[in-house]
Parts: sequence; C-alpha cells; structure tokens
Amino acid sequence: MNSCSLISINVEDLAKYGQGNIVMAGIGIIPKINLESCERHNKIIRIAALFPELTQMEKCMAISESRMKRDTQVIKLDNTRNLGKTMDIIYGTHSLLMQENPHTHEPIVIEALAKVTETHFKEEEQQQWKNVLLQVLLSNENLQKHTTIWIKNFESIKKLIEVFDLPKNKFDKMFNGAFKNDSELCEVSFWIDHREKIKELIEFFDFSKEDIQSMLVSVLTNDEKMKNLEVLTTNSYSLKELIKDFSLPEEKVQAIIIQHMRENLESLSKIFDLEEVQHIESRLEKLLDSKFIPKCINSIKIMNLKIDPTLYRDVIEGFIKEANRYTSTSLRNRTMKIAIRTYKALKEEGFDIKDREFILTTYDSADKHPADKGIQAACWVLECKYMKQNENSWIARNLR
Repeated sequence: MNSCSLISINVEDLAKYGQGNIVMAGIGIIPKINLESCERHNKIIRIAALFPELTQMEKCMAISESRMKRDTQVIKLDNTRNLGKTMDIIYGTHSLLMQENPHTHEPIVIEALAKVTETHFKEEEQQQWKNVLLQVLLSNENLQKHTTIWIKNFESIKKLIEVFDLPKNKFDKMFNGAFKNDSELCEVSFWIDHREKIKELIEFFDFSKEDIQSMLVSVLTNDEKMKNLEVLTTNSYSLKELIKDFSLPEEKVQAIIIQHMRENLESLSKIFDLEEVQHIESRLEKLLDSKFIPKCINSIKIMNLKIDPTLYRDVIEGFIKEANRYTSTSLRNRTMKIAIRTYKALKEEGFDIKDREFILTTYDSADKHPADKGIQAACWVLECKYMKQNENSWIARNLR
C-alpha cells in the first residue's frame, strides 16, 4: 500500500477500510502529513479516532506483516518506526487541539478528540485531560466577554460539554456573565441580526426569562438607533419577531416606541425654527429622501402598535402652516411633497384622513404650481389664512 498516494484520502473513505488496513494506512499517512495548518491537525485526529487501542494496533501490524513475502525484518522495522512516529504525532496533536481554542473546532473534530482520549489514554489520564479542557475553556477571555464567540461556536461548545461530560452549570454561569456584560447587546440591531441564535443560547444555558426581558426593554429604551427610529423604519418585521420571541410585555414596548415617536415628532417640528431658509430646505430634503414619515406610518401598521396616526398628520400640517409664511418656492414644494406622501401613506395603511382628501385631490389635479394650490387648499381645510407666494418675505416671516 503506497502511503504517499493515500495522504490526500478523505477520512470518510479511510473509515470504510477494514480495521487492519486502517491501521496500516494510517501509520503510513500520519507521519507524512505537513503539520503547519489547522486542517491537517484536524485530519490527523480524525484518522487517529479510527484506530483501536495501541495493543490492538500492534496485532493488526503483526497480521499484516505475516502476509508479506518479502524480508519481514525490514518491514517490521519500518512499521515499528512509523507506529512510534504516528503515536508521538497523535499525542502531540491531541494536546494541541485540547488546549488551543477547543471551542472553535468543528463538532466532528471534537468527537474525534473524545474518541482518541477514550481509546489512547488511561482512565486517570482521561480525567486529567477533561480538567485541562475545562480550565482552558473557562479561562478563555473571548468566551468571558463576547457573545458573538458563543453564537459563532455554539454547536461546538455544546458538543464539548456533551462528549467530555463537562459540568454544564459552570458554562451556564460563564455565559450569563458574558451575556450581561457584553456592550454589543446594547444595540437592537445585534439582537435582530442574531435573534435565533441568542434564543437557542439562552434556552440552553438556562438564562433567566425575566433578565432577558429586562435587558431588551432597556435596549429598546436607550439605543440611539431606536431613539432615532432607524430600527423601526428599516427592520419592523424583525423587531416584531424579536418582541414575540422573547415575550416582551406589549404595553411596555408600545409605551417606549410611542415615546421615541413623540420625541422625533417634536424634533421635526423644530425644522422651521432654523434661521436660514436654505438650512430648512436642506432638512426638508433629507426627510423627503429618507421617506421617514411614510416609513414610520408603515411600521406602526406592521407592528400592530396602537398609535394614533394623527400624530404624523398634525406634524405635517404644522409644516404646511409654516411653509405658508415663506415665499421660497423650493421650500413650499418640499413641504407639500412631504405632506402629500404622508396623507397617501395614511390612506394606504387604512387610516382615515377625513377631509384631507380635498388637499390630495387639489394637489394631484393641479397643472401648474401644485404646491401653492395644495397649500391654499390646506389653509381652507385647516381654517387658517392663506398667504400669497409673492408677498414680501420679510413681512411674511415676521407675521409668524
């Protein structure tokens, strides 16, 4: 059997050989594997897991040697040398993989490590290696601090606990500590991105349901992206699933989101407090580009939040009243575009816009100057004085 030609063999294929052939092929392959990469170490330990214990390996070698018709002494020397090298490499590889980030190994490699530990070490040595493995894992700084490491390596960590019979309660405590102190968990987007894995982790490691709810409520309250409604307007469906999966109290969540919405609306209302017209126009343009208000309206519908949509209607009608006091054509145009989009969004989501249909119809049917005619219609509906666009800007602004 040419061992050089077998170096690239898949371990799955090698496992289909008879036990004697596995031993003879394995002791020829392992000494010739380049040890410079992790993949090669993994292959060595997986091949080693196919071996029987050492005395049985020696019997397999003797049987194989007895079948040879050449000088058996030379064959015996070669085989003995290969066996010695093979076992040295196996012990070294086992030691390395047990101590170098064992939680990052694939589950199939972890199973092989457990098999090698059981087959090639005495009972007291097996316990020593379990203790080493436990200490290596518990002292790992990444596992102590970063939830992403637990997420990325969850299946491997579970496999280590299972096949080496490690005390799970110690990992419960370790995970709980990492989870509660990880700054990444202060971001709603992190919860959304890893929702399913986080759910698996907290279920497996016995994380308190009350603690998880408290953490998430705090995140929804304090995350700047939530305060700016960025998460709500871009991830409504995911946020809804997050609230459902972790059984968050609906009334409390709704109160938090309503508060964020009110604060955003108050900040929007201050756009017209800016001194320069071009600054007001710039802010209005950003609102147009982001479609912020229509997205908010769509989001509250998606999440079944009991939020009065007139909050948004009142804001954009405040915009119209303010724009009515300016002569700037671009400012009036931008304001009315925002207002029309808001009315249409409310209507599309099934909210009653009442007599605002007249503003929509007037704006949409205007051949020329739709913004100005829309403002004129809005002033009639809102019962405020319409100011012609050609009025002196200084007078208009000081009549505010």
